[in-house]
Amino acid sequence: MKFHELSDDEWVDSTTVEARKGGLIGYDGNKHRKGCKVHAAVTAESLPLSIAVGPGDEHDSKRFIEVLGRIRVKRNKVFAMSSYLKA
Repeated sequence: MKFHELSDDEWVDSTTVEARKGGLIGYDGNKHRKGCKVHAAVTAESLPLSIAVGPGDEHDSKRFIEVLGRIRVKRNKVFAMSSYLKA
């Protein structure tokens, strides 16, 4: 795939990184892990656009606007898990 043929779509998702100490530690009840959550927006080709970090017990929707706001080049569509849309 050539550079000019890259998709204009972006994807947002998160993962919980296990940790025992630190300021952003919380228990992710959904994944049953104690740690912090890393939220990332990437292109369809997995190229990173922005990253935000929060406590593991924070709902995904709380970081959605922050992740999108950090993207310098806006895309056409955003795909995200439904948990990012819940208030």
